[in-house]
Parts: sequence; C-alpha cells; structure tokens
Amino acid sequence: MAYQFYITPEDYERAAANGIKANTLEARVRLYGWDKERAISQPLRKCTDHSAWHSIARSNGISLHLFRCRVNQHGWSAERAATEPLTSKARKRELMLQAKSHQQKYSPEVLAQAAANGVQAQTFYKRVRKGWSVEAAMNTPLITNLEKGQSRSRWLRDRGIDFNAKVFQKRS
Repeated sequence: MAYQFYITPEDYERAAANGIKANTLEARVRLYGWDKERAISQPLRKCTDHSAWHSIARSNGISLHLFRCRVNQHGWSAERAATEPLTSKARKRELMLQAKSHQQKYSPEVLAQAAANGVQAQTFYKRVRKGWSVEAAMNTPLITNLEKGQSRSRWLRDRGIDFNAKVFQKRS
C-alpha cells in the first residue's frame, strides 16, 4: 500500500483539470482522510449565491442568520425568506394555543371537573397514563403526606414489621 498523504504534481494537475484547487485537495486528503482518487475526482458542491437577497432581508428586519436558517434548514425559497415578516410573540402564542387545543385528547369539561376536585391537569394525565380510568383520575382527590405516612405505617404493622426498631435502635 502506497503512502496516501503524498500528493504528486500530477495529482495537483488532475485536480485542477476537475476544478479543484490545491488547498481543497490537500484538505480532503490530509485533513478529512479522503482517498486520493476520490479527492481528485469528486466535484465541488454547488453553492447558490443569495447575496442579492441579503439587502432585501435586512430592509425587512430579517437578520442574515435568520435568512440563512429559513433557506437552508426550513427549505424556504430565497424570496420568501427575505420578504416574509417576522412572527410576533403574541401571534406565536396564539398559534401554540391553537395547536394545543387540536392535540388535546380530553375535553375542557373533563379537565375543569378534575380541577374542581383539586386534581391538576398534569396529575390527571399522569394518572391516565398509569392506567387509571378517566373517571377515577379526575374524581380521586390527592393524598396528603400525612395520609401517605399513616398508610405506610399501617402496611408495616400488618406485616409485623416494627418501624420504631429501625429508627430507635441502640448504637454499639
């Protein structure tokens, strides 16, 4: 196997014939670890020049970063990215609420009934995910910490476990 990082003058000439500059060829081979043949023969990516739209975007209050995000990440046309105005925070909030209302699985009446019984929406959804019925999830009140402790003590007593023995044990 030949030394792959050495680029001969003939390799530079072949790359130049394919429209690849010397520093690009060197970066492909030495920095990116490409095979020499691939580095010489693979053409450069085509980049579209959107510089004509930059001034239009700035005049519409759109930053260059946002313009590029709209074009490259969201797939917008350059014209749309430069001319479509920014969405206000109030409009974004309104759109989010509309999207949430379409995604809700349970009616607002069910959530209102749960809230009237002291059950928050988040607690209601967790209970349903755990397998509770909708009626039980919205009608069962929350258990206080005192009730939790009493239930645990009762459970230990029923099994014959002395809770106090562990807490008040003698040290040696």
